Amino acid sequence: ACDYKRRDDGNKGPNTGGMGSYAWPRFWTGQLASTARDSIMKPVLEGLAQMGTPFRGVLYGGLMFTQDGLKVLEFNCRFGDPETQVILLLLETDLLEVMMACWEGRLANVPVEWSQEFAVGVVLADVRYPGGTSRLESAIGFPERLKEKLFWGTGTTLHKGTTGMRIHGVDRMATVVQKAPTLESARQKVYGAVAELDLPPGFLHFRTDIAAV
Repeated sequence: ACDYKRRDDGNKGPNTGGMGSYAWPRFWTGQLASTARDSIMKPVLEGLAQMGTPFRGVLYGGLMFTQDGLKVLEFNCRFGDPETQVILLLLETDLLEVMMACWEGRLANVPVEWSQEFAVGVVLADVRYPGGTSRLESAIGFPERLKEKLFWGTGTTLHKGTTGMRIHGVDRMATVVQKAPTLESARQKVYGAVAELDLPPGFLHFRTDIAAV
């Protein structure tokens, strides 16, 4: 998945934890996947095992694709945000089964299947993010028919049986995610869903060019 760190359109503005993401990347190839696995991920896991601390869990590699090839930005012992929102939307194998197989040491025997569709996620953030200190509270309303089609992320509380949620600043509030057979159609769907939300005026900010640049 690709994520977008800059707050504003055109990759401008301050750096953030991520303003959106999409999968599958336009530039991703089988050769790149092999390179990432064989030259980055496997050596790390083998090194940890040799040190007597074999890793079991989620090792999430943050990589940068440069003119000189793949470069490691970071490793996280957790899923990445907001990349995970689009990645897991495309996972067809039951996530719990994958996690249990990982924990029990039988992951090699579990076929992990992925959808060939594309997913796009758009982060809704406090307008002051990544600055500001005082925490404000507001609400997002959304049509009933959209409720089961949206993925809500950090900092949100869904009100069961209602068509809205409370949000608390000054961070990223939610991630709206949609998938479709093509990247462009997924992008159109997710921004169509955002347009249908009843957003509090002047409270939230989101990029309009996720998966377009």
